[in-house]
Amino acid sequence: MAANDRNEDTGPRKGSPPVAMPPAPPGESSPAAVDRTRAVSEALARLGDGADAAKVADHVRATWGLILSADDIETIRGELRIRAQPTPPTPGGAASGKGGES
Repeated sequence: MAANDRNEDTGPRKGSPPVAMPPAPPGESSPAAVDRTRAVSEALARLGDGADAAKVADHVRATWGLILSADDIETIRGELRIRAQPTPPTPGGAASGKGGES
């Protein structure tokens, strides 16, 4: 039964997700969602992470031909920032117990 619940949780969702982080496994995110995220990511890399959402939207429209709202830009920017954070170290450290000594 647990497998059925897991399959339901990971199955396709109605509509595209607001943010798709590349690289996504095939079929997990729509190509349009991946393109939106890539476009915003590239625009932020070019204009700077603190760039105004309207400037980012203008750059995305001129470069990719995509029309995104300021809310779309901010949502994607927020997800990119979260994903860019390094994962916290595990308690005890990853190297604990792995000394070269026997």
